[in-house]
Amino acid sequence: MVANLYDWLMLVHIIAAMIWLGGLVALIVLATQAVRSGESDVVARFVANLRVTGLLLFLPAMALVLGLGIWMVFDSSAWSFAQGWIRLSLTLFAAAFVVGAVFQSRTAILAGRAVTHGQQAEATRQLRRWVWGGRVILLILLVATWPWSSSPAPSCRARGCRRTNTSLSALRLTSVV
Repeated sequence: MVANLYDWLMLVHIIAAMIWLGGLVALIVLATQAVRSGESDVVARFVANLRVTGLLLFLPAMALVLGLGIWMVFDSSAWSFAQGWIRLSLTLFAAAFVVGAVFQSRTAILAGRAVTHGQQAEATRQLRRWVWGGRVILLILLVATWPWSSSPAPSCRARGCRRTNTSLSALRLTSVV
């Protein structure tokens, strides 16, 4: 089987989502360890890396998830922006983006300023807030994966497939025919 454009879009879309989600989980774990360490140099090093990580890891991954997701809707006749799960996914993406752009970036900037001014308690406090914001984004992203995982793929829809069980623990497709 030769992969078509849609298959390649889906592959890169999923990889970008994995980078976004996996990177966020890793940073939350590392930030939590930095906060719990109580060592100002550990917090300072972590905070210094947040700006680079956000720009080089999260921004491209988020842009790819959104851009490729929209492209897939345009590329496939099976999808439309009128479908509820696509609208929900875009709404959840927007929510995650707003939390990241407004809250996360602000706490990272404030933590960086605190480190620069030698205010380690404030830097730790802002990093702790960043962890909570990261957890909110993580929850939003996990909720956003549900609509995607509970909708049949276009190739399956064309064959008349349907889900036999919509619980996340038992997702499988069967042919209607």
